[in-house]
Amino acid sequence: MTCGVHQGIPAAGRCFNCGVWLCQECLDTAAEFGLVVCGDCMMRILLQAPE
Repeated sequence: MTCGVHQGIPAAGRCFNCGVWLCQECLDTAAEFGLVVCGDCMMRILLQAPE
């Protein structure tokens, strides 16, 4: 499996929301927000969050 964001990079996990494979860099970025989600899902979640 390879990362759905960074083509050719081995996957290290999956987005909890949509299931796309993510590399370690993507997982580290997502972990900063306390979520294991891809960038697209993170934006959807943040845009739906109440203010």
